[in-house]
Amino acid sequence: RHQKNCRWAASFFFCLVLFAMGGAVAGPPSLSELSALVARGKFAEASALSSSLPESEAPAVEAALASGLSSWRQTLSEIVGFGVVFDVTAPAFRWAQSDDAIFLEIKFSPTMSAPASTDAAVDAARVGGRSLQLSASAPSRGKRYELGLTFWGDVEATPDAKADVSAGRATLALKKETNSRFRWPRLQGCDVTPPANAGLWLDMQEAHGFSEEDDDDEDDDDDDGPCPTL
Repeated sequence: RHQKNCRWAASFFFCLVLFAMGGAVAGPPSLSELSALVARGKFAEASALSSSLPESEAPAVEAALASGLSSWRQTLSEIVGFGVVFDVTAPAFRWAQSDDAIFLEIKFSPTMSAPASTDAAVDAARVGGRSLQLSASAPSRGKRYELGLTFWGDVEATPDAKADVSAGRATLALKKETNSRFRWPRLQGCDVTPPANAGLWLDMQEAHGFSEEDDDDEDDDDDDGPCPTL
């Protein structure tokens, strides 16, 4: 009986140790562990862990890495930006359209001709109704970029729109709502004056079958003629 009690006590103690270690036992590594390691900046451990996973789980591994990296970037941005007064700038942008979509290229710079902040990352992009609100930051330069647009027509709501970011530029493709799926006469509402750092995305426009003459018509957002409404 004494030996039996000892075995029970040893087993109980072993369980407590495992519980204190977070229940970690030798077994298949989980994707949540992988994401957590990346989020904490433990990239070497995350790399070793990901290499031990089967190739069949490659898409899930990529998603876990992306999720962890997003959390890590957010944390880093908060740390670097703590106590820093950011210089807020409205980024330059150009736009194009097809019958069913609006295309935006945003350059993280005050003008299209000025150098871009290549380390800028989009923090949030919300689209809905006739509005777009996008914010991005380049913590190492102490810069934040804020873009707000009021569209001429309706676009599909996307609370967390995904922007493709590369070399200091972000691109967005926004679907027009059913009642707005035709050629718009202008990007923004009739009561909105286009900013000086906005322009037409000519090559994208031409790729969707609109000629340069058509583009010239769209560029007259601030003329004195009547503005059609939807």
